[in-house]
Amino acid sequence: MRLSAVMAPKPKEKIVSAKGDDAEKVEASVLVVFFSCYSFVTDATLMVLLIQMVLDYMRQVNRPYAATDISANLKQAVSKAAAQKALLSLSDKGLLHKKEYGKQTIFVIDQDSLPETTPEAISTLQAEISALDPVIEAARSTVKKLTEELNTLTESPRTVDLPGLIASLEAENAIQLSNLRSLESGAPPISAEKLEQAELVWKKERAQWVQRRKIYKAVIDQLTPDMNAEERAEWEEGLGIEPMPSESRKVEESKLCVVPSVVRAKRPRQGSDA
Repeated sequence: MRLSAVMAPKPKEKIVSAKGDDAEKVEASVLVVFFSCYSFVTDATLMVLLIQMVLDYMRQVNRPYAATDISANLKQAVSKAAAQKALLSLSDKGLLHKKEYGKQTIFVIDQDSLPETTPEAISTLQAEISALDPVIEAARSTVKKLTEELNTLTESPRTVDLPGLIASLEAENAIQLSNLRSLESGAPPISAEKLEQAELVWKKERAQWVQRRKIYKAVIDQLTPDMNAEERAEWEEGLGIEPMPSESRKVEESKLCVVPSVVRAKRPRQGSDA
């Protein structure tokens, strides 16, 4: 049975250089992958196909490459070892020239084997390039527009975050409405000087209260060293000592009484350079 009767060969695929070169596209045959699926195909036949694939690629790109580049650009259709063998075989036949740079060997197609480019062909290529320039500009404009739309969508809040944002805005709105109602009632607004004066009085009074609370706690600890919290509360109640009111406790637990942390700069070590 002929091989063509088993399966028709697949069409050629477009291979894009993985090196990021100027969008060069190379046609690479998939016959190697096709033949490798059948056990009756010999290694010699596969090697011939690999050599031809590498030769076609090197002719089309007309650029110096190493075996690693060939394997990567052909999307691993040819392994690095097989590409090295194919390149060396083509070099021995005079179809490629090789040059060693350190531990790497670079191959390039023999320029004499390439067809000469006529002035007419050059003019045709220049006309094609000129025709593609407006297409490229239009594509760039489209990419810029889509990028701006993507940035806008990325900066917008996500759907899952909307409930929390709405709740935060509603709370802020309620505060602003409360302030607005106090202004609408006709009550005179508090001046900045009065607010600053009230702040100074608050800090002074609270500092005294904190100091007295520390003294009281130290005295109670000395008088009731063996009592737990419940026994100490009963003992204080028996002496007529009233606990802190719930309103005062809420104030102490609020942000109003949070002492900001102070970050102290580290002193330089003695003997260190300034």
